[in-house]
Amino acid sequence: MTTLLTKIRKITGWTLIIASIVLMLVSMAVATTGELLRAGGLWVASQATWYPGLALLGPEIVQK
Repeated sequence: MTTLLTKIRKITGWTLIIASIVLMLVSMAVATTGELLRAGGLWVASQATWYPGLALLGPEIVQK
């Protein structure tokens, strides 16, 4: 039986992982235009969302 908090943790974790992937792709697209400072900021933002998402999904990632 999955509790409400576990469902919220999973949804939040996957949302952060998806946001991180989108930010990383956008930063690569921005870098191709030559705006490296903006691309670097987006890259840092993608890393700042990746690790908390990974921490929230820790048990599920280990199972896979």
